[in-house]
Amino acid sequence: MKQFILTLACALALCSMAGLLFPVQTQAGDTATWVPLLAPILRIDGDPPKDWNLYKGRWDRDDKIVLLQWGKRYLRVDTHAQEVRELDPSSVTRQKNKLQTPSDVKSAKVLAASDWIVRDAGSVWRIHFVLSDENHDVDINIPNAAR
Repeated sequence: MKQFILTLACALALCSMAGLLFPVQTQAGDTATWVPLLAPILRIDGDPPKDWNLYKGRWDRDDKIVLLQWGKRYLRVDTHAQEVRELDPSSVTRQKNKLQTPSDVKSAKVLAASDWIVRDAGSVWRIHFVLSDENHDVDINIPNAAR
């Protein structure tokens, strides 16, 4: 019995180290996959934009990074680093309701963002920031049930 438990522990350790049992990311090599969030609310300068969608990374369980599709722009919002990067629209591909982007975002343009508010406001996860150079006030509310 002791030998069986030791063998099982070793097998679990090897599987988790290899990412087979508990995968941390679902990025296929050099691409990241994004899935739409359900029922988010977006306001830019106090009004909802006409064409927008909000995605979360399939690897990100805490929604610390979201992808905002605003018109023809794609903004990668990293709430942990409090950083907004604008992705080149030609680098974003759509597959049904999912998006794929390059996982390396170092080439994406960093946008100046200030006045960050990131908090759990009870029924919603609130992300607020100001795009300083463009003077746009961005307010994102993600229902906790959709996260």
